Amino acid sequence: MKKRTGTNRLFDGPIGRLAAIDMARRNRAAEYEAIEILDPTTLSKVLVVGCGPGIGVEALATRVLFGHVVAVDPSAVMCAMTSKRCASAIDAGHTTVVCGTVYDLPAQHEFFDGLIAVNALQLCNPFPETADVLGRALRPGGKVVAMTHDWAMRKHFGSVENAIATWTEMLEQRGFGDFQTYPGQAENGRSIVFRCSRQKRSAQIGRR
Repeated sequence: MKKRTGTNRLFDGPIGRLAAIDMARRNRAAEYEAIEILDPTTLSKVLVVGCGPGIGVEALATRVLFGHVVAVDPSAVMCAMTSKRCASAIDAGHTTVVCGTVYDLPAQHEFFDGLIAVNALQLCNPFPETADVLGRALRPGGKVVAMTHDWAMRKHFGSVENAIATWTEMLEQRGFGDFQTYPGQAENGRSIVFRCSRQKRSAQIGRR
């Protein structure tokens, strides 16, 4: 596990452990749904932003058997739980847990085939800098799948529409397209799916 360079007091310590138990229960359906939407292959390289207690990472590891899953979270509690839950995949060299933020990831240009963020994208601040990292880290054709509580989008952006508009604008400026947004099945439709993909080089060149 990479040395932790940041902190998240909200999800650390005793409160963090209680939050992790709650997240493992409440976010499970959204984690599984996001994986189905991304539909990774056994060779995929997938970045999980805000991995929480590792429910989604564990499920991904059973599908990405010969690729690599990189999970990142600023909470030491969440990273420890993910590392314990995914110990066999980590030992096999197919999963890595980074305790920090996306800014702490090793510089890997166009490395990832996909990204999953479940109830985490709204916490990636400042988002323009996050979008810069994603624009570099995902290969052309790489897919982004985010699922977010509708109430969390309203809390951080004022409305669901503002959150979508902000993410779309920032990512579009960095070479993403094919944006789709719709209610997910998780949380009885209150979990909002936001998805897009890094555009292929030929498409980017054509717009210059």
